[in-house]
Amino acid sequence: MKSLLLVDDHKIVRSGLKTLLSNLNFDRIDEADSGKMAYALAQENSYSLIIMDISMGGMSGLDALSKIINRLPKQKILILSMHDSDLVIEKSKKLGAMGFVTKSDISDNLFQAVEQVLAGQYFFPEIKILDNRLNELNEREFEIFKMIASGMTIKNIAADMNISQKTAANYQTSIKQKLEIDNPIEFYKLAVELNLIKS
Repeated sequence: MKSLLLVDDHKIVRSGLKTLLSNLNFDRIDEADSGKMAYALAQENSYSLIIMDISMGGMSGLDALSKIINRLPKQKILILSMHDSDLVIEKSKKLGAMGFVTKSDISDNLFQAVEQVLAGQYFFPEIKILDNRLNELNEREFEIFKMIASGMTIKNIAADMNISQKTAANYQTSIKQKLEIDNPIEFYKLAVELNLIKS
């Protein structure tokens, strides 16, 4: 049985993808609106493919990707994201994704990516070889780095990720130490430089 799990926190996106991919003869298409739900469903069912967004509240797509692959190393996962940063693509690949398509390239690349990943082949855009400090951050720190860079407060980050403010502040301290940066302006500059957010 050919089954698919669509993971995105926007119902309209999941609905659009479901319509788009209904031509590919999946016997079953399930949906999840969070990384946490995706992780739970992946353990309960055997999916031919999981298509997952990265930016979601609570457990991010990268977090969920890491957890699912640790638990189910052979699970085929295709990342579908609005981010086209080389760093995000590289991180997804390192964590075990088999493909990456940006949301702006859905019409050009999604069908090919799905078919290649289902056939056990990789599908990634070409990226520059990166050597930067952000590789030292784990998935959770990486998500929080982007949130701080985009101007979110510790209070908002804690609420969005469903963690305490103290835990969010501890993550912030850890990120500052690993990256040797000290204030939100430096977070912002680094994120823009790496094409993680638009200037």
